[in-house]
Amino acid sequence: MEELDRSGFQFSLEGRRSIDVQRIFYRMEPRSLRAAHRFYCGTEMGNSHDALADVEATVAVLVGQLQKYEGVDLVDDEECIEAPVKNDMDALHEFTNDPKMLDVTQRLKYDDKGMVVFNFGRYLGRSVKEVFQEDQDYYHWIIKKEFSVQVKDIVRKIHKELHAGQ
Repeated sequence: MEELDRSGFQFSLEGRRSIDVQRIFYRMEPRSLRAAHRFYCGTEMGNSHDALADVEATVAVLVGQLQKYEGVDLVDDEECIEAPVKNDMDALHEFTNDPKMLDVTQRLKYDDKGMVVFNFGRYLGRSVKEVFQEDQDYYHWIIKKEFSVQVKDIVRKIHKELHAGQ
């Protein structure tokens, strides 16, 4: 709809049926610890949401992943990585971490210019500094809501830098 609108064509889904193939995928192939345990370990996970059981299941999933992907190359449209999943802490860290992400919840990241930007919500892709200059309430909203400690520390630092000379 957005692309059609940009091209000058009006299109509405009102009165039409649509199929969301991504939603089918997400519903039929869940991405949860329970689903990962079933897929990589071949068994159902017990005592879900018990901290120790979750840790044990996570370890079992990692072991299953190491076995399943041993010697398997990652080949997709963008890259080819030779056997990235191996029993090597440094290699797994490199493979699973995005250096542009600033926090484990992936709410903040660096853009192509090295600026800290929001990776969620109404200010998606916008500079945190610019948003805080325009919308002080957004800073206070983040601080009061259940964002990670990392996110709150980063936005506090940026907010402090903005108001240092005032």
